Amino acid sequence: MDKIRGQMLLKSRTKKFTFALGTLILIAMFACDGVQNAFLDARETTPPTFSTSGNKWLLGIQVQVFPAGMTPAQIGQTQGETIWKISAPKKTWATDFPLITYGNIPDGWAQTIPITGRPPALTEGRVYEATPFDSTGPLGSSFFSIRAGKTVNVTGELKFSNQ
Repeated sequence: MDKIRGQMLLKSRTKKFTFALGTLILIAMFACDGVQNAFLDARETTPPTFSTSGNKWLLGIQVQVFPAGMTPAQIGQTQGETIWKISAPKKTWATDFPLITYGNIPDGWAQTIPITGRPPALTEGRVYEATPFDSTGPLGSSFFSIRAGKTVNVTGELKFSNQ
């Protein structure tokens, strides 16, 4: 009789432990999903090619230009003018975004800025910001310039107001 009671007690404890462990695993899975972000990298090709990374659903990318002659500190505290904006046909996971070359619209995507035609040519010496976006707005940016006819990533040269 004690042997049967001992087995029942063991089964009861095993079920409780399994339930508790399962609950902890579910909580951990949802808690790890709390920090989401995406980043865009302007590859140093001419014209620049953009790739995205991160753990976020994205809707598209945009490119902004800053006024000529702005210092890195001013750029870090200013919003540029959007010169090119394209949207994916549906939400796309950041790591599944295609490589996107400035001015070329991937199949199935839509261009909203400019409304028609190609975006303006990238100008030597100006600073540009390429940014992926989702339904809440822009995410992690990449800043670049055209120097001696080549795309150069200048993100590290800028001074942002939160630094």
